[in-house]
Amino acid sequence: MTIEFLILTILGLTAYSFFLSKRKASALNAVNPLNVHSQPHYHGLFSAILTIAPAIILLFLWSWLENSIFKTNLESYFSDVVDPYKVYFYVSGVKSFVAGASDTLMNHSNFSAAVEHYETST
Repeated sequence: MTIEFLILTILGLTAYSFFLSKRKASALNAVNPLNVHSQPHYHGLFSAILTIAPAIILLFLWSWLENSIFKTNLESYFSDVVDPYKVYFYVSGVKSFVAGASDTLMNHSNFSAAVEHYETST
């Protein structure tokens, strides 16, 4: 899933939440105006904020943690390599191979498995 799709989905859910809550508050206001303490527009905004805030927080948190999670998973494929620079070299090789920046298969027994895992994870 791309970040653009996630942002558009969050914005769509926020707009839906806004209009649904605003319509519900308007309906309650029409039945008994004393029960609704604010304008229907404010009820919609409050619902929209309650929808978008946790989603944006989780999106930023995932964006921040995603790289380290995938890096740790990919490093487990190269656990037999002792040198940390070689591990970094293999991990960056997997990432560039999947991104299409490189078409070179590296000489490691688990390289193809790591590429397959990274392709299905992202």
